[in-house]
Amino acid sequence: MANVSHRRAAVKPVAGTCRWVRRLGDGDPHSGVLLINGRPYGVVAIPGGYRVVKPDGVVYDLDARSWACTCPDAVWRQRQCKHAKAVRAALAQ
Repeated sequence: MANVSHRRAAVKPVAGTCRWVRRLGDGDPHSGVLLINGRPYGVVAIPGGYRVVKPDGVVYDLDARSWACTCPDAVWRQRQCKHAKAVRAALAQ
């Protein structure tokens, strides 16, 4: 019996768009709404980072120092995900 090896497909780099619908501090000093690739995400300042809340209620936490995220993409692929890149870019605006 022959051994068959499969190559993993290359992972595409994270790309997309983001813009604030409601910035952190506009009305509520600890929360805001950020559009990531056209979908609204809640962003909440928490000690040491940010909490990102998807439209379906799923929650991911971001570390403000390392920009590590608890989403499956960041955890399994060991890379910076769209949530981390979007929040970081939006905060710099």
